Parts: sequence; structure tokens; C-alpha cells
Amino acid sequence: MTDNEILRSDGLKEGNAAPGFTFKSKNQRMNLADFRDRKVVLYFYPRDFTTGCTTEASEFTRDYEKFKNAGIEIIGISPDTDESH
Repeated sequence: MTDNEILRSDGLKEGNAAPGFTFKSKNQRMNLADFRDRKVVLYFYPRDFTTGCTTEASEFTRDYEKFKNAGIEIIGISPDTDESH
């Protein structure tokens, strides 16, 4: 069994559509459905300014032009407040 075939406990498989949910971006409420039919990298991180968060965000920033040229949106989500960003 490959990593892509491993079913996660939440029922999602890599490459499957994510369930709909609402999130806040720059003081604006958005819904994942707003990105339907678009390519999206959706990543979650536990807190701002942690080692993992900084590394992950830096890597996406480093390769941002590649994602943009491929028509891919990048969305990072954390439970932190707007003020902490």
C-alpha cells in the first residue's frame, strides 16, 4: 500500500476533495467552496511563529511563483487570531 492509498481516520484520502468549511482571511469570511474548480494547496498549522509554521510558510513562499504559474492557490490556516499574524 502506498502513502496515497492510506485512508486517514477522518475518511479523506490524498487527492480527494476537502469537506466544505468557512474561514477568515484578511477580515473577510471565505468558504472553501469559493475555490471550487481551482487548484488549491490547503495546509494547516497549529500556531504562528513556530518552527514548523515558519519552515512550511517559507517553503511555499520560496516556490510561490511556481505555484502561481501553475494556477495553484496556497491557503494556510491556523487557529490564531488576526492580531497574532
